[in-house]
Amino acid sequence: MPFLRKDINKYLSKIKKGDWAYKNILFEATYHYLKPIAWRYVVNKDDVEDVLSEAYLNAFNGIDTYKEKFDGFNWLCKIVQNTAYEINTLNAKFQYCADVYDVQDNIVDIEGLVADRDEIDRLLAPYSEIDRKLIELYYRDKYTLTEIAEKTGVKRSTAYKRLQKICAEIKAKDKKTKK
Repeated sequence: MPFLRKDINKYLSKIKKGDWAYKNILFEATYHYLKPIAWRYVVNKDDVEDVLSEAYLNAFNGIDTYKEKFDGFNWLCKIVQNTAYEINTLNAKFQYCADVYDVQDNIVDIEGLVADRDEIDRLLAPYSEIDRKLIELYYRDKYTLTEIAEKTGVKRSTAYKRLQKICAEIKAKDKKTKK
């Protein structure tokens, strides 16, 4: 956005110098321009908000890499694009996990590993109560991540990451068992 370049560069420079009040100003000035960028690159359109949230966090965490002589808006666009690619990759891995460990009649069938409810309880025993609740809501009750976030008070992105991690750990245990 050429007409915003000067302002965005000023905001980014202020943030880089430690004036954190400009984070909100930058957000307000750029959000509606970056949202279509996220929409363009993300596969699952429900993830647009997550992409933007992560992108702003990435920008603020990496503010030291921002170079004042370059276009700050383009820098932000590239961060949004890269963040969308990361979330697409995570979603693809998570979808694979969901495909491998599907839900049938309230019993998670992990390729023959889990035969009954006792086995499920044993597998999930090392996990916290909230992790077990996430698993039940997602796999057994088939709630969406947004619904899970509302029911548990956990951020959607946090629920997603925990489910992905638990799934990967169970998959690793499954591989060890099959050897």
